[in-house]
Amino acid sequence: LLSSWWSAFISDINPQTPQPARKLRGNNEEEELTTKLDDASSSSLTSLPKITVIIPCYLPNERSIIDSTLRHVFTKLEIFGVLEVVVVYSLGTLRQQQVLTKSQSAELSLAEERLWEQWDGLVSEDGLRAVRIIDAHGTRTKAESLNQVLASPSLKCADIVAIYDADHHPDSDSLKLMVSKLLSTRSDCVQGSTYIRNATTSGLLGGCVNAEFFLTHFIFFPGLEHLAGTAFFGGSNAVWRAATLRKYTFDQSMQTEDIDLTLRALTDGHKITFCASARSGELAPRDLRALWHQRVRWALGWEQLPILMMYSMSPLYMLGQLGLMFKSICDIQ
Repeated sequence: LLSSWWSAFISDINPQTPQPARKLRGNNEEEELTTKLDDASSSSLTSLPKITVIIPCYLPNERSIIDSTLRHVFTKLEIFGVLEVVVVYSLGTLRQQQVLTKSQSAELSLAEERLWEQWDGLVSEDGLRAVRIIDAHGTRTKAESLNQVLASPSLKCADIVAIYDADHHPDSDSLKLMVSKLLSTRSDCVQGSTYIRNATTSGLLGGCVNAEFFLTHFIFFPGLEHLAGTAFFGGSNAVWRAATLRKYTFDQSMQTEDIDLTLRALTDGHKITFCASARSGELAPRDLRALWHQRVRWALGWEQLPILMMYSMSPLYMLGQLGLMFKSICDIQ
């Protein structure tokens, strides 16, 4: 058991050259996507796989970093296909905007203006990369913003969907590695690894979190996948088959909407795998207070899911459903 786990761990850290994806007989969607990837050198844009990268952004807090993230994703990511980068941003509620100072409000307006004037509709010279900006007006959470993009008609043309947070700068080969593993392992989702990209300038806190991320993504997660036979979607630096992701919506009532989606996808028989070599750098928490709030939210989210699942299987829940059914019948009569 240990030797097999170690072999899987080493292969994940030092990936071999991606092998051509095998075509699945009787699976039209898999064959069509594989054919597009095999023909990635074709001059016809219609024959290339379409990859949509979604970057949700809460502009009041992330107005100073979204421009550099968008530039990094648009110019640095290696791809084999047509890449559309979609930034879906929210200005928050009126109450949240009212707490901003006058200078902060001016920065917010400038950041929003720059998104539309400099980035929306931008297309690379070779026609393989494009940017689209979406104003998720009235949304308050990341889940709501993502749902708005997933419901848009343009996403129906996508073959693969990648999701990055607004502070993520993925390594140049990260997306290609995840797409290759998505096809070679016949998965529905592949989750990459994360490190702190400003660890050297964020002091002891950034260094500690970076060390934690290394242990988590290169030891704990591969071991978890080997023992449990599955991985999970972590909310960022991950790719999905678009056809699979379109079946779901993110639940905005959940503290960790990504883990909730993972649970529903696994319950429906979909496959999720890890790819530790597909790395993406994020920013360290600003201070201990920010770290505390982040970890409390994660802890509450992981605790919330099993409680809801146990309740949904309990006799009290079933009796409640019968009561609602009885009430509905009485109302009809």
